[in-house]
Order: sequence, then structure tokens, then C-alpha cells
Amino acid sequence: MSIDKLTIIIPTINRSTMLDRTLSYYMKAGIYSKIILADSSNKSLKAKNKNLVSKYSTHLDIEYFHVSEETDVGDKIFVACEMVKTPYVLMIGDDDFVLKSSASKIIRGLENDKELAAGYGQRLGIAALSQSTKGTRWMSLFPWYDMQIINKDPLDRIRHIPVPSWQQYPYAIFRTHVMKKAYQVTNGFKSTQYIDFFINATILFHGKWKKFDCLFTVCNADSSYYTLRDRSSFPYYWGKKGNIISQTMSQPFWSEYVIKLSKNVVDLLPKSDSDDLAREIRDIYYAINNRYIEHHYIFSRSLFNSNQWLSLKINTFIVRLTRILYIFLLPDKNGGVSSYWVFFRGLLKETVTLRLFKNLYNQDKSNKIKNLLISIRRTGTLDYELVNLLSPSSAYYKEFSLIFKVWKSNPTPKVYTNK
Repeated sequence: MSIDKLTIIIPTINRSTMLDRTLSYYMKAGIYSKIILADSSNKSLKAKNKNLVSKYSTHLDIEYFHVSEETDVGDKIFVACEMVKTPYVLMIGDDDFVLKSSASKIIRGLENDKELAAGYGQRLGIAALSQSTKGTRWMSLFPWYDMQIINKDPLDRIRHIPVPSWQQYPYAIFRTHVMKKAYQVTNGFKSTQYIDFFINATILFHGKWKKFDCLFTVCNADSSYYTLRDRSSFPYYWGKKGNIISQTMSQPFWSEYVIKLSKNVVDLLPKSDSDDLAREIRDIYYAINNRYIEHHYIFSRSLFNSNQWLSLKINTFIVRLTRILYIFLLPDKNGGVSSYWVFFRGLLKETVTLRLFKNLYNQDKSNKIKNLLISIRRTGTLDYELVNLLSPSSAYYKEFSLIFKVWKSNPTPKVYTNK
């Protein structure tokens, strides 16, 4: 089976209850790929995790290693990557679920198309909005927006890396030798969200990043009621405020890292004018981030004097106008006109088939029409709505029902801390 050619890396830290839930799913789903468990939990939870390994090792092939809590997440993943012996690898969180059939489909796709470096499918987020009650109003299931990158030219592929790129990067199946090279590039650097750009750039230099038409992963998501994200565990990655500014230029080592990382990327490539290519990678990196920061924070407002009220308003209008222009100027990139075409085509289809109205009637949550339109905007279909996935007519009914059952059994696992 193609799934035997896959190794699953699960990084974990101080989330034993969550890990227990995830491993129980892999056992029940019959996902018997090699699992590498990269643990950096504290002493007491290390013992709990080792007990979980013993508990599930009768059914699952788990290789466990432990590093200190202070170990950077990138260094931990580097060690795990070097342990992989299968041709394909997937890194996924200790709170997320992968569908066996979709993993097999993607591996077959990678084997049939040597131009691909990575493949993935649709990713859904699932979150608890309150304590569990009857019905589904207490939960939220929604699709993440992501995009494939399949340009022929490697630099054109790098120009498509989205910001923030963590939304796309982790949830894919990679060729193992490509994944190893990507983490060789960043080994020894503190993990930050801009580090992701250079990991992605390395991967995209080696091939395309295709999105397959399938439900690939269901991922635990945060809500105002319940969150698992511990910013103190990844201080350089999330930043104090978790915004793009604190994750990039506010880091004291930012500019030094960008220069070194761009050189690391090209040093792994055969035959290249490394200085020119490294400079071009940096230019792309700065351009992507500058456009994102200006469009979201309008930093140029800081250039105006306090009495230049009208000029400030005009500048804000121009910046907002350029957002619209970029939709057409960069049509195939994140937020470009191509994604709007997917939306309108999907909306027309779901309206003509009357499924939009059926879902409106069956939805058991607020903001019904808004949520449905967001689903169509991100995926071009309503196939991934909860009511449709739980219908026996869904292609994913059996696998998703198991995920849903396992998740509902403990939707808000306890988070262990040292405090």
C-alpha cells in the first residue's frame, strides 16, 4: 500500500491528552505508517507520553525521542527529518487528523508526477465555541484557504509563497529528500514565521506544490472559548502579539537571518550563480512582506505630519485602491482574481443545484449565509460543510465520521503547563 511509503512526524510539547486522542484515531483508522514522535515536554509529561507510546505500540509503529523544553521547534523537526527512511513524509500537529484515503491518493500522485515536490488536499479547521450541547451550534467546522503552486519556473513558484505561509506549509506530503534539504537550510536558526519562507523556497526550488481534489486533514482550531496555542512555547515564531510585525522585522536578528538563509537555499542547488540568486530570493521575500504589511497596516501613514489630514486620507484611499488593483495585476497569486473566479463558479453551481438553500435550511449555527459563502469562496464547493460530510452520500462519510467521533469525545483537552 502507498501509505506504507509514508512517515508521519508529530511534534508535541506538554499536550499528553491531545496526543492520546490523536494516536487513538490513527489506531482506529488503520493508519499504520511509521510515526516519529518528537517530544519536548516537561519531565512529568514526558513520562505520560512514554506510557502512551507503550500503550499504542501494539498497533502503531512509533519511534520516540525526547529533547529539552528549551529546544527550538525547528531543531526538533530537523532531528526528526533525519530519522525518516521512507520516500515520503508528513509533518502534522498532535491535535490534527489526516485521512488515510487522501494520503494514499497524494502519494500516488507524487509517484506519477516527478515534477511535484509536495502534495496536499483540502484542510478543515474544527473548533469548540462553548461547552458541548445538543446539535452543532457549540462547534465550528470551516475550510482553510490555501493555494497550489505549480508554475514551471522555480523563482515564479517562490513568488507565490503566501504571507503568512504557515497556513500552507505544514499540511502536505513531501518527498523526504526535499524536506530534509529544507530543514538543513534552517537548522540552527530560531524558528520564526519568516523562516517558513525559506523552508518553502527550498521546497519550491525542487518542484511544484500541488493541491489534490480531496479532504486531506481536519485540524483543531482555536476559538474565544478554547485555545491550545501556547505562545511561550514558540516565542520567536508567534511573537508577543502574534502579528506579522512581531514575527519579522521586530526580531533583533531578522536582517542577519534573511541574508544567511537566502544564501543557504542556493548553496544546496547544483550549478547556480549563488550571489545573484540569493539576492533575487531576498528581493522576492522583501516584496511579498512589504506588500502584505502596507496593505494590512498602512505603514506609510507614519510619513505624514500631524496637520496633513487630507493627505493622509488620500494616501489611505490609494493604498486600499491598490489592494483591488493587485487582484487583477497578480491574478494567480494569493487573493488574485483566479480565486474570485472559483467563488463565482462555485456559487453558481451550488445555487442551480439548490444545495445552497438546502444547506441554509439544515445549518444549525448563526451567520448561516456568511459561513456558506466563505466555504464557497475558499473551496468552490459546499462538499466540506458539516451537514454534507456527515451524510452517507459524502465520499468522506466513513473517514470523517470517525474523526468527528474522536474529536467530539474530547473537544477541549486539558493543556498541561508548569504553573
